This record gives sequence, C-alpha cells and structure tokens, in this order.
Amino acid sequence: MSRGKRYDTESKLNIKKVIAVIIAIAVIIMFVVAIKTLLTKNTNETNTQVISYYPVYTNDKWGVIDQTGKIVIEPTYSEMITIPDSKTDIFICLYDVDYTNNTYKTKVLDSKNKEKFTNYDLVEAIENYDLGNNMWYESGVLRVKKGDKYGLIDYTRKRNFTTGIYKY
Repeated sequence: MSRGKRYDTESKLNIKKVIAVIIAIAVIIMFVVAIKTLLTKNTNETNTQVISYYPVYTNDKWGVIDQTGKIVIEPTYSEMITIPDSKTDIFICLYDVDYTNNTYKTKVLDSKNKEKFTNYDLVEAIENYDLGNNMWYESGVLRVKKGDKYGLIDYTRKRNFTTGIYKY
C-alpha cells in the first residue's frame, strides 16, 4: 500500500520556480550592465565634431570663420565669400569683379587655404529659393564653366557621377 502522494521520497523539480530564478538572474545581470555603461565613459569614441563655417565681414573685407570663432580664411576679399554647405570646407571667392561689364573670376578654397578646382574658368554654387524667398545652395554640386561650356561637379565625393561640360 502506498502512503500517498505527500509521502513519496522521490523529489520532483518545480519548473515554475526554476524559470523564475533564471529570469531574476537575467534581470540582475541586465541591471548591472546598464549601470556600468551609464557610469563609465566610452574611451573608444572618436571626436567627430562637425565643424560649421560662416562668412565674416570685418574692416570692409570678407573672410570665413568656424563655429568657435577661429578665422579659417583671412578677411581679404571685397566680395562676400559663398559657402555652399556650412558643414563642408568649400569656399567660393570672387575677385576681379567688373560691375560695368558684369564679369568676375572665382576661385575655390578649402579650410587649409588651398585652391581647388583650378582646371575650370568659373565655379559657382547653384542658388535656390523657397516659398519664403529664402536663398539656399544646392548641396554637393557646383556649376562650372570651362571655355564656353558649362557643367556640374560633385564636391562632396559622396556621389559618383561624371562631370559633363555642355555648351550653353
């Protein structure tokens, strides 16, 4: 005769208690990892601060500064310097401006004051206007002139399209 279920000597595993203990341990581990990541700095982070550039006007001359106020291009130009994208170090400077014939020359400088795109006669930013008549420049593309032909170039190197110089 059997003494009943309560008096069996063989112990059984309670699945509900095992699952509850495993979940509790997982929650404790997640909590410890979360606190550790909040309290420690990540030393592997690179300082990828985006620099913004702005035109500056001092002593009747135009130049370029960055967001910290550091002078990037000395204010030596009589015409305003065009910055097509404030996050990219491409600056279009006008010189030899003749208001009677409506002619001018351009040169493109970078933040190290090196001239870029020297193989073109004229380099211009493409102007756009929104409904509020606010002007903005096309991002990543410049209009160029070589001889009597015009074309587009990509200055960000993010897109890959062939520059076509077409007669205008």
